[in-house]
Amino acid sequence: MLDRFARYNYQPVMPLGSGGRKITASLPHQHLAKKGATEGTVLLKNDGTLPFEKGVKIVPFGRGTGDFLFGGGGSGSVNSKTHISLTDALRAADKAGEIRLFAPLADFYEAEKEKEYRHAEEAYQGEEAVLWKKSNPRLDYPVPEELYQKAKAFGGVALYTLTRFSTEDRDRLPMEGNFALRDQEKELVNRLAADFEKVVVILNICGMTETKFFAEKKEVRAVLLPMFGGCMAGESIVDILLGKEYPSGRLVDTFAEKIEDYPTTETFLYSDEEVPYTEDIYVGYRYFETFCPEKVVYPFGFGLNYTTFTQKVLSAEREKNSVKLQVEVKNTGKAVGKDVVQVYLSAPQGRLGKPRLTLCDFAKTIELDPGQSTVVSLSFDLRAQASFDDLGKIAKSALVLEKGEYRVFAGQNVRENELALSFTLEKDRVVRRLNEYMAPVKLEKRLLADGSYEPLPKAKPVDRQPTPMRLRQKAPKTLLTLPEALKNDRIDAFLSQLSLEEMAELFYGHAAINASYTGCIGAFPVRLDSKLIPYIPTADGPAGLRIRVGHGDTDATQFPCATVQAKSWNRGLCRKMGKAAALECK
Repeated sequence: MLDRFARYNYQPVMPLGSGGRKITASLPHQHLAKKGATEGTVLLKNDGTLPFEKGVKIVPFGRGTGDFLFGGGGSGSVNSKTHISLTDALRAADKAGEIRLFAPLADFYEAEKEKEYRHAEEAYQGEEAVLWKKSNPRLDYPVPEELYQKAKAFGGVALYTLTRFSTEDRDRLPMEGNFALRDQEKELVNRLAADFEKVVVILNICGMTETKFFAEKKEVRAVLLPMFGGCMAGESIVDILLGKEYPSGRLVDTFAEKIEDYPTTETFLYSDEEVPYTEDIYVGYRYFETFCPEKVVYPFGFGLNYTTFTQKVLSAEREKNSVKLQVEVKNTGKAVGKDVVQVYLSAPQGRLGKPRLTLCDFAKTIELDPGQSTVVSLSFDLRAQASFDDLGKIAKSALVLEKGEYRVFAGQNVRENELALSFTLEKDRVVRRLNEYMAPVKLEKRLLADGSYEPLPKAKPVDRQPTPMRLRQKAPKTLLTLPEALKNDRIDAFLSQLSLEEMAELFYGHAAINASYTGCIGAFPVRLDSKLIPYIPTADGPAGLRIRVGHGDTDATQFPCATVQAKSWNRGLCRKMGKAAALECK
């Protein structure tokens, strides 16, 4: 009966690659992770300082020099034996003669990090260690004055790496060291600006953080946003800094001036038990572009390149429910690169309300040499932009396209775009009629497109009884195991021999009796052993396979976090990383 405790169909670290090669933490997967980190890196600011010239002198500052973050905590953590930090990659570049690194400062930061973590390991165990990791404020390590003066005398570029840890149950808060920069961090950057020829900032963060300070400070020549790029993140960053690779990522968030500018800040911390979603559909760029674009530092879809591009709409047309565009993109600069074409829809403001702009489609170009151009095709289904009429202002519980003018824009981000097409619907159109399920019963108001709030009626909870499942076959006279049922297409017969309680136990997670961090699905109770229902560990996390340290071969590929993958705006690349992570879990 131990068969069901084995991995379903595959044993851990079974070679699934071509020619019997191992794929878990394989070099091809590491190279793919690096590609994802590179394409997901966003260049927020650059006055021409980047890419660096060969032989540039680099002086590393900031906690990230020693405590570089590859991914989030909790389900975002992956035990990978290969972790190339920013400092690792800088040392390699220094050894190769590509840069001149002030190594004593890197040594200092790494030593301080080791000292801090060694103390924590001695002081905290079990859950206390987990809580320490979550609550650790991760302050910058103060640099001894004598060491700072030596760094200043060395000269060159001050490379400041800002870090912010992220994990479950650790959302951005209105406090210094969280969203806002600490005074300590600003003071160090101000000092670097006064003492060094150039300052470049690396944002080793995940989630929104204050960027206005860096954007407005002219001495900060460039700002790079790699976030949490996975196991090859450091190498990816240094390749971009040196011009071996180029940034082509675009933001998938809006970076505002203050955390209080976000409409969810006040209500998110409303209580420990509930969150009133008064912002309704106006989340992220849909809120800022509709109500307060002036509060934005870096808008949705934004990202700079080492070159320049032009975009020209060649055609735009509407065919019934489909809107199609063709856009020519040309590299007009002096360096190789990729661009992203983004398509937005501006719908009429009727009775149901709409944000000013909504992203409908996007496409990333192939790599373009200077002077080279390409044509990308984009399209979207107009019906997907219908509004749900929950109160029956037009048609109760229906998806509705309201009458009026619809305008389609194409461009490089939510701010930089041009009108490509406009058309008018003469009357309201019901796209689909639905039923009301799980309507909110406590929400008192919600935001409208004019900035006012609409009071909501007091809804009554509706008890919807589930439709019972009826099996087509009676229970077999002799015991039928799951492998037999799958082989002979007798699933109904197999299920008919299970009680309702046994069926229910297949639908929720059980304790982790396996090498993974996570729980399992399948048959945990001993009474189901005879039916050979597999006990399947859910070892997949958002950044890859999660195996406990010390359980066999614990090496796995830590892919870039989901936000970095999204910032690549490269659907094909994201699919490749998803498939690779799935194969490692398999």
